[in-house]
Parts: sequence; C-alpha cells; structure tokens
Amino acid sequence: MVDQSIVMVSPSFAEIDGLRIRIIQSSSETGLPVLLTAPWPESIYAFNFVWEQMCGLGPITAVDLPGFGQSESRVDLMSPEAMGDFLVKVLDQLGIHRAHVVAPDIGTLAVLFAASRTPERFESIIGGSGGISLGLLGDPLRQIVESTRGDFAGSEGGEQVYQLVKGMARTTIPECATTIIVAGLCQL
Repeated sequence: MVDQSIVMVSPSFAEIDGLRIRIIQSSSETGLPVLLTAPWPESIYAFNFVWEQMCGLGPITAVDLPGFGQSESRVDLMSPEAMGDFLVKVLDQLGIHRAHVVAPDIGTLAVLFAASRTPERFESIIGGSGGISLGLLGDPLRQIVESTRGDFAGSEGGEQVYQLVKGMARTTIPECATTIIVAGLCQL
C-alpha cells in the first residue's frame, strides 16, 4: 500500500497496445522529455522522493511497464526484446519523439533493445541494476563491469564512471542531473 501523504502527483492510465498502463506525468511542457521506467519490484512510486527535482529537468513521464506496478500484462511482452518494442509504442502513444530515458532494473534491457532499433528516439539512456548480457555492452562499459576493486584503488570509482558516461554522451549532461544522481547514490 502506498502512503498517499508522500505521493507528489496522481497517476493516470493510458491504453497502449490494448493494455491499461499506469503512468504519472509532470505538468511541464518545456524541454526534452524524460521517460522513467519503474524498477522491479517497485512501481512508478519509486521516483516519489526525486520527482520534484526531476521535474526541473523538463517534462517527466514515469511508466509501470506491462506486468509491473498496476499495469496490465500480456505473456508475449515478457521478454526484453518485446518489452523494448512496447517501449517505442509508449513513446508513440504519449507523443514523445525523442527523450532521455532512465530505465533501471527490468527497463534496462528493454530500452537497449528499443534504442538498437530506433536510436533516433533516444537522446540519452541511464540504465543498470538489472541483469544484462555483457554482449550488449560496448568495450568501455565492459571494462568497468569486468574491473576489480583494485582497479579503482585510491580513487572514487563513481567519478570515473561519471566521466566515462559524460564523455560518451551525445549531449552535455546538466549539472542538476549530476546532483540528483549523486544524491540518489548517497542514499543507498
């Protein structure tokens, strides 16, 4: 049960590909949209404590993917590849032509499949914390995944990862996003 006293905004439902999908959208219409997929076993409420800060980045939409949170499910969507195709349908239904996507956990592979088929739809992707095939990673990220603790001795590894991602990004990562990411990591 969600404590309603901490809910920033009310969810709604959209019919997408014949399914009732739960979403939360910010009121902002300025800037490049940011799409958030809920991590398992959480729901869109996983973003509750950072929602207000995220809304400063632009239009924000959080979605419970099919079969998670309070979204309906279908057996044919329960693979990362099929979920990736569904994610593109979400973007289409919501009128989002290009977006930053934050897809932790189960959303990671789905967004990677979606981006491999429609790269023009994704300005940037933040994923992780979920199972991932090393074959889907590029060499720089594979080096980080395969590194040992000793490889980061004497340094804070988070800064190295941030600099790698920042260097690989097609656009400048706003400092306010860095603050949100660091604040989130500090709470873990």
